[in-house]
Amino acid sequence: MVFFTLTAVAAPTVYFTRRMRADVSALLGSCAVIPAAVLTLGALYLAGPVLLFAGAALAGFGFGAVSQGALRAVVDSVPAREKGGTLASYYVLSYLAMSLPAIGAGAPTPQLRTACGSTGPCRLRGRTGDRRSRDADLAAAQSAPDTSLDAHSRPATSNHTSASPDTPAPDISVLATHNR
Repeated sequence: MVFFTLTAVAAPTVYFTRRMRADVSALLGSCAVIPAAVLTLGALYLAGPVLLFAGAALAGFGFGAVSQGALRAVVDSVPAREKGGTLASYYVLSYLAMSLPAIGAGAPTPQLRTACGSTGPCRLRGRTGDRRSRDADLAAAQSAPDTSLDAHSRPATSNHTSASPDTPAPDISVLATHNR
């Protein structure tokens, strides 16, 4: 719903700022970024959904206004015969600028996994882990309280298959404990 709010505000903002000067639209949208970030971070700190959606709406306004202003500033500055290529380049660069940070943030995730015990604390380690950490995980699992299921709950299952013999299977007893 947060992303819906952002885009639901961005779309009409693009429409309503179309007659505004490109530099004014881009400046207005840029000025909305900091208050939007403050509202969003405040919502996380105060656990307030109203602040979160207000931050998303203000971010949508900023995104729409900046997009409209920047696009018009770029396209209006080139001759008519070059507008198509310029517009295509603008969109390629825009999507790269939005996607590359997300790809970069997600790239290390296959090499990492979270190992959580039944007590809740988690630690991050490499995908295959070393022998000592596997032994420590095994000892922690053996000393954990009994998590057998009663007649009214169903066992947690996993379709996980290990990529290599060194990769331990996930601990599904945590799931069974939390599903009671």
